[in-house]
Amino acid sequence: MSDLYKNLKKDSHNWANEEEVRKGWLKHIENSLGITFHAERGRNDASYNQVIIEFKDRGLFKGSTTSFSFKEAIYDRLDKYIRRRAKSEGIPEEDYIGIAIDGLHICFAFMKAGKITHRNLLPFNQASVELVAQACFDSKRRAVTAENLVEDFGHKGEIGHAMMAALVAVLERQLTEAGNNKIKLLFEEWRTLFGQVADLSKAQAAEIRKHIPFSPKLPVADMVAASLFVIHTYNALVMKLLAAEIVAQYGLTAFPDFCEHLLGHDDDQLLHLLDVEVERGAFFEAARIKGFVEEAVFSWYVDESIPKKERGNLCAAIRPLLTQLALYRMDDLTAARSRDVLKTFYQALVPETLRKALGEFYTPDWLVDVACDRAEVEDWSTVRVLDPTCGSGSFLLEAIRRKRKLAVKAKLSPADTLAGLIDQVWGFDLNPLAVQAARVNFLIAVADLVAATGAEVELPVLLADAVYS
Repeated sequence: MSDLYKNLKKDSHNWANEEEVRKGWLKHIENSLGITFHAERGRNDASYNQVIIEFKDRGLFKGSTTSFSFKEAIYDRLDKYIRRRAKSEGIPEEDYIGIAIDGLHICFAFMKAGKITHRNLLPFNQASVELVAQACFDSKRRAVTAENLVEDFGHKGEIGHAMMAALVAVLERQLTEAGNNKIKLLFEEWRTLFGQVADLSKAQAAEIRKHIPFSPKLPVADMVAASLFVIHTYNALVMKLLAAEIVAQYGLTAFPDFCEHLLGHDDDQLLHLLDVEVERGAFFEAARIKGFVEEAVFSWYVDESIPKKERGNLCAAIRPLLTQLALYRMDDLTAARSRDVLKTFYQALVPETLRKALGEFYTPDWLVDVACDRAEVEDWSTVRVLDPTCGSGSFLLEAIRRKRKLAVKAKLSPADTLAGLIDQVWGFDLNPLAVQAARVNFLIAVADLVAATGAEVELPVLLADAVYS
C-alpha cells in the first residue's frame, strides 16, 4: 500500500471528469492490493465485497458536505446501493463501508440504525488514501472482538510488529544514555511495580525471550523488563485509542471519528494531541468521563526529549494503528460486552511463561459464569459487587451483564440503570495496566447508557491495594 498514494497523485492531473477519476482510482487500488472491483456499466459505483465507492467529477464536492453533489453521493447513491446490496446479500447494512470520492476529497459513510451517516470530508492525501486502501483490504467493517484485535494488533500483524519495534528503538537509546531522563524515571517507576521481573531465573528469561519477537539491545538483566514495558505501553495505547473511538462514535464529543481526526495532523501535532487528548485524558474529560486516564507511566512515547527522527518513526508506526481503528464498528459492541476481549488481547501479547512469572492468572470466562452462579446472589439487581483484584474486569463485566438484563426486564430508564451500575459495581487493582483495561471494559459495557443520558460519570475502577488500605 506504500506506493498507492504516490501513484494516484502522479496520475491525478489526468482526472478531468468522473470516468477518469474512477478509472484512475480503481486501476491503482487493484494493482496495489491485488484485488478486482466489480463495476457495472453505466453506474457510478464500484464495489469489492462490502466496500462500495461512489465517484464524482474532479472537485465536484467543492470541499463541502453541504454541496448538492456531496449530498447526492451520500444520501442518494451510497444509501441506495448499500440498502439494496444488504437486502440481496443477506448481510447487515452496518457491515458495509461507503466511500465517496471526487478526486480532491474523500468521505466515509456507514449505516447506523437504518440511516446513512457520513464522517468528515477528508482532503486527498496519504492518510486518506491509506484509509481507503485499508477499507478495501479488510473488505468490510471490523467488529470489536478478541479475534480481530489479536489479528490486527497482535505480534503477528504488521501494525503491532512495527509499533513495538519503534517503541523498542526509542527505549533502547533512552535507557543507555548517560545520566537521568524522564523516560528512565518512568521505566524505573514501572519496574518497581513489577519487581518480579528482576527476579527471573536465567532459564525463565531465556524461555520468555523465545516467545517475544523482539529483543532490546540492553544488558541481559534489563532485556525482559524492557520488553514487557514496551508491550504494556503498546497495549495501553491500543486500549485508550479504542476507548476514544467508542466515545467519538457514540457522539459524546465534537469528534465523530477520533482516530480519523488524528490522521490529519503532522508528526509534532499528532504526538501533542496524543499527549493532551489521550495520555492526559482531555478527550475523555470533554466527554464527561472523569478520571479515565490517570497514570503517566505509559505516556513516555510522547516525551518531547525524543529526537525528531525517532518521533517520525513512531508516528509512521502509529498512523496504521489509527487507520485500522478508524474503520472498526463501534455502534454494536455486543460481542465485546459479553466477554472480556481485552483480556484475550493481553494474553496474546504477553507470553504465558512471563505471565506466570509475574503471578498473573486470568480467570477463564466459563469460571466467571460458574463463580457468579455459585455466589447464590438472591437479587443481582440490587447487590453491591467489589472485585478487589479485578484484573481487566471479567467479573465486573459479568455483574454488569446480569444487572442490565434485569434492568431491561424491570423497564428501568437508561439513567436509573447507569446510576445503579456506577454505584454498585466496583473494582480495585494494583496494576495500572489492569486498571486501564477494566475501565475500558466498563466503558464498553455502559457506553450506550452514557450516550443515552449524557450523564457525567466516573467509572468505579481504582488503582488501589486491597490488602494495605
